[in-house]
Amino acid sequence: MAYVEDDGTGNSTYKLTIGGKGGIIANESMIRYFASFSKMTSIDLSALDTSEVTDMSDMFDSCSSLTSLDVSKFDTSKVTNMGSMFSYCSSLTSLDVSNFDTSKVTNMDSMFGGCSSLTSLDVNNFDTSKVTNMSGMFQDCGGLTSLDVSKFDTSQVTNMSDMFNGCSSLTSLDVNNFD
Repeated sequence: MAYVEDDGTGNSTYKLTIGGKGGIIANESMIRYFASFSKMTSIDLSALDTSEVTDMSDMFDSCSSLTSLDVSKFDTSKVTNMGSMFSYCSSLTSLDVSNFDTSKVTNMDSMFGGCSSLTSLDVNNFDTSKVTNMSGMFQDCGGLTSLDVSKFDTSQVTNMSDMFNGCSSLTSLDVNNFD
């Protein structure tokens, strides 16, 4: 079951809830599932089982009104593609991806690109040992003042163009361990 309801702000924006008895098992491919839901301020995915998902590219791309998104319980252990997963979620101020298992991910291009309102982002535990593309990963994240990528393994990366382009509020960035 999925339903949309007015979010009560008076801005013609909505809340999306997805649920089902015993939960919902997500498809292996979640490509663009919620992309361009530009009028959604929140999406309740607490009943979504993502344990079989392999591709989350563009999943929330251009959800520009999202102010709340809880993905902290996502099982990402089989995911190989997170390209543009949260790109242009420009109203999010925080996003908890600290428990993401990224050990199989090869593509993180533009993963957070255009998330201009993010003020915090914990990617400290990301396993990037298989990632080949990080281009634009944090591009235009102008609200971030700090970002810890010191543990990133970039030994397989072949493209990191514009990775930090437009991160105008970063006061320091430790890339000493980048290969």
